[in-house]
Amino acid sequence: MMPLRSSLCVTYYVRASATKPIKRLFSNADYISNTDAEFTKKVPISHTPIFSHTLMEFFTKPEHIGKHFQLLDMTFGTGSHTCYILDQFRRAGVKGTITVYASDCDPESYNLAQRVISERSYDSKMLVPIKSSFIDLEEKLIKLKVLPSSLSGILIDTGISAMQWANQNRGFCHLRDGVLDLRFDPTQNTPRGYEVLQTIDDTSLLRLLRTYGSLKQNAKHVTNSILEARHMHYEFKTVQELFEVLELGMKNADMPQDRKSTRSELQSHHDLVCRLLLEKKKKKKNKKK
Repeated sequence: MMPLRSSLCVTYYVRASATKPIKRLFSNADYISNTDAEFTKKVPISHTPIFSHTLMEFFTKPEHIGKHFQLLDMTFGTGSHTCYILDQFRRAGVKGTITVYASDCDPESYNLAQRVISERSYDSKMLVPIKSSFIDLEEKLIKLKVLPSSLSGILIDTGISAMQWANQNRGFCHLRDGVLDLRFDPTQNTPRGYEVLQTIDDTSLLRLLRTYGSLKQNAKHVTNSILEARHMHYEFKTVQELFEVLELGMKNADMPQDRKSTRSELQSHHDLVCRLLLEKKKKKKNKKK
């Protein structure tokens, strides 16, 4: 990894002002309520981004006053960090000039970045939109004649953007039913979320849930429920279908973990899940009638 010209590098999980990296703790406040969830493709209302204080501390250091900065925003999203930075230079009296290379693999975010230039009257040299995944980003920067050593800093705010969360057809929000797509770039020929669940083997699914799903002790129960649901012809095409199966898996997770389940207990669990899934499918059919 090539060195940055300066020392700014902030991510969602690191508090730059601390002496040691601190993992951010989540609470219920991080999730919007069912009542507040609004599914539209409108640009979300601007807010003060989480890195605002850290960013301004960096740009207003005495040794940085009057300099030209080149910043790479690797997760543009809805543009809250990038727009905040550019407005600080243009309107809030930060002395110096800046170019932000705003990258995102989501075509909606890329299109938004292009609109932002005209809607907020940014100079084209201030904001340079890039549609790219992390893997292809270095190559695209080189085409723009941007070398890693020329960057003043890199900004990464990982997770789901408000725009992805709000779009019902993307499947990222658990609060409302929608297509279980889960692709950051829907234009790519990559499997949708429900297609993965239809074909993945038990070992790979278990590893996936333990690695990325924050499921350690309960991963096996959820894996079994998903596999059993597949036998009951569940296709997982909607958020609601997956939620029903996960709910059954978590109900079974209350079994004691300090001993191996007997064969009869495993069979009972299998029978219970199958019966409940059949009941849910029958209720759906009756509602349609």
